[in-house]
Amino acid sequence: MAKEFLSRKGVPYTEKNVQRDASAAQEMLRRSGHNGVPQILVGDQLVIGFDRPRIEALLAQASAAQAAPTGVSLGVRVADAIVHAPQARDGAYVGNVKPGSVAQQAGIQAGDVIIAIDGQPVRTADDLIRAGKRLSHGQSIPLTIVREGQHRELTLQS
Repeated sequence: MAKEFLSRKGVPYTEKNVQRDASAAQEMLRRSGHNGVPQILVGDQLVIGFDRPRIEALLAQASAAQAAPTGVSLGVRVADAIVHAPQARDGAYVGNVKPGSVAQQAGIQAGDVIIAIDGQPVRTADDLIRAGKRLSHGQSIPLTIVREGQHRELTLQS
């Protein structure tokens, strides 16, 4: 039902067969603590089971966020660090960095955990997204990350 629903909506998705792919099964269990399927990740929000109203709401939210060109786009896909980097209590875990983006030019890499931007603590992915919306183009923005257990100071040129 989930695949059919997403296909009808024109939403691209990646299917992982946890019966055949042991690493996908481990990732699923690590992310959710549950063995049940389907598990659908919309942005950084996990939906366990086929909860159509919640999936529709999250898809609408994601679409609205993409349509609102406010602030500075850092060019990163982030999630709460505690979900993807359990050793980190706070921060925004960087899952992907867009080539040529402000983030890539500053030296941010996938796997980094952003813990502060412009002097403000980043406790969750939402904190980073909100901070990006408050920034304007042409700024030099200090950023603190954790990479391989080491704190590093970077500068974003928006």
